[in-house]
Amino acid sequence: MLLPVFVALMCSWIFSTFAAAGIVSVSGEVLEIAPPPTVEWEALESSQHAFVFQESAGVVLTSSILMDVIPFQANPLGVYDDGSLAVQNTWKGDLGIGSYDSFYFHADKQGANETFVGSITFDADIAGIAFRQNLNPTRPVFGNPGTDYPTGSTKNYELIRDDCWFSISNDLRTLSFSTYVPHDLDQLRVVTMASSEVPSPSSFTVFAMGLGGML
Repeated sequence: MLLPVFVALMCSWIFSTFAAAGIVSVSGEVLEIAPPPTVEWEALESSQHAFVFQESAGVVLTSSILMDVIPFQANPLGVYDDGSLAVQNTWKGDLGIGSYDSFYFHADKQGANETFVGSITFDADIAGIAFRQNLNPTRPVFGNPGTDYPTGSTKNYELIRDDCWFSISNDLRTLSFSTYVPHDLDQLRVVTMASSEVPSPSSFTVFAMGLGGML
């Protein structure tokens, strides 16, 4: 009687461990949520926090795609706070062929103007960020099919004040941010390498052999 219970518990533990992926933690004024039906203006508002959700996992790129930020390119400090388009253009680069996960940051204040400050830590390296010109073009590739997105430029993450910036940690795992939202939206897309916690087929094989031996 105990063996089936033990096996069930082991299966639950091992598969929940394998499935753990994406966002490790959030801090400050940001809340992790499931993909919402819409992130259009005035549809998902808060005066207490911004939101972040995982859009997609294991997206395989067979050709490169342009991002607004490739970490540390033309920016060795990894702090992005310059509103000049000429400067922002130097941060751009191609996200190469490979497998990626994507996450969407959304800030839409409710009522009075708000500044949201916080951080998001991922379980894989940040590979690129879209926050302005390449937010729309990357949506068909990385966007969640069940979420409606705004298409205008008013959703862009604007670097127009001293309290408007984002940064990437040296280990490529944490995005920190401060964004002032007076109207419209501040949104950006974070693309990471595909999670290292997704199990390989050999992991399941080893587990299955061990389970078979127990039975």
